[in-house]
Amino acid sequence: PGNANPAQSGAGGRVVTKEGSAYRLVDGVVKGRLGNAAWFTNLDHAGRHEELPLFRRYTPEDYPHYDNYDAINVNKIADIPMDWDGAMGVPITFLDKYNPDQFEILGFSSLWDDGFESHTFYDDYSEFRPDGTKSGMSGQKANGYPILRGSPRKGNYLVRGEDVVHCLYRRVFVRRRDPTISG
Repeated sequence: PGNANPAQSGAGGRVVTKEGSAYRLVDGVVKGRLGNAAWFTNLDHAGRHEELPLFRRYTPEDYPHYDNYDAINVNKIADIPMDWDGAMGVPITFLDKYNPDQFEILGFSSLWDDGFESHTFYDDYSEFRPDGTKSGMSGQKANGYPILRGSPRKGNYLVRGEDVVHCLYRRVFVRRRDPTISG
């Protein structure tokens, strides 16, 4: 269940990688790398001041407002609107492109964040699976996550009476520093 790649053999050793894994075996010894970790710093470097080009225009249909945060949702960094002056929830991968001259980081979606707090809680909601069956969990586990109204395209959702909401992944909340500059 691995790939022996002669081109990866170092110093005559045999390298076996497991497909879909960040780990590999080199001469029987497990070697690994963290494919899902990053180190961010505030040390100044040239890449930190590269302007992120903004091309999209805000529409309420494309950028829904969160139910529990005073911000709009942006699903992809490339979709950050050039004409929105308020807070935006962007994917955590935004930090790779962060330019402190262009954006201000307001905080992170979290139950205990000091910078940008959720103003609604979902303890009295019930969680349902995509097939409509109850998962047995309450909405409490969604507290602190960004929440949008309505059913998701896929995944579980929360219900209280006629009210239906769904959870997104954690977000970084940002605002453009100079709203007079567009794109």
